[in-house]
Amino acid sequence: MTEDASGLPLTVGDDIRLTKCSRFLRKLKLDELPQLINVLKGDMCIVGPRPDMPWQLDMYTSRERARILVLPGITGLTQIMNRRELSNADNYELDVCYVERSTI
Repeated sequence: MTEDASGLPLTVGDDIRLTKCSRFLRKLKLDELPQLINVLKGDMCIVGPRPDMPWQLDMYTSRERARILVLPGITGLTQIMNRRELSNADNYELDVCYVERSTI
């Protein structure tokens, strides 16, 4: 996810990474269905740190690396708490607090 000048996360309206199939699923509000299948398989949780791209792991601080100790989630604490105004650093801090309080 990219950030604006103030550090707030940006969402991309016309994301070039979307395939025709994913656009169709998003239009029908079923775009999270593949992730739900991953939850049923045990590869993800409903709530947990949102997964990042592999290249982003290299930019983690030592504290932020705790995020990878638990399964990734479909949604994170930021979304549950409706705290959209938080920066990525603040989102990571919420994720680390979640990991510290979870049973691994």
